[in-house]
Amino acid sequence: MTAAETETAMPRKVRVGLLVDSLTAPAWIQVMIERIMASSYAEIVLVIRDGSPSRPRPPAWRRLLNYRHHLLYLAYRKLDRRFFQPRPDAFAPRELGPLLASIPRIDVIPQRT
Repeated sequence: MTAAETETAMPRKVRVGLLVDSLTAPAWIQVMIERIMASSYAEIVLVIRDGSPSRPRPPAWRRLLNYRHHLLYLAYRKLDRRFFQPRPDAFAPRELGPLLASIPRIDVIPQRT
């Protein structure tokens, strides 16, 4: 079997690297990672995680001041989510650590500009 025949017989998988803020992500991201891992055409070979220390949450008065132009919309979203909560919730937080445990991981601290 020649090299060309081997390449057509066994197609190479696309090598994928993930760039994540943390190992906790919305459920839809977990589903996409599971689909990539189960696929016959792609494989996850590296996870790069933002290792920056988390920023402290600003006080409530500061958040209200920053979002004062959006308060009505934020109130609408909260009511909408309360009365019409989708099942399953695509934005429910999920832990990715066990799913990505066998994949090499690099923690980086990006430069903020």
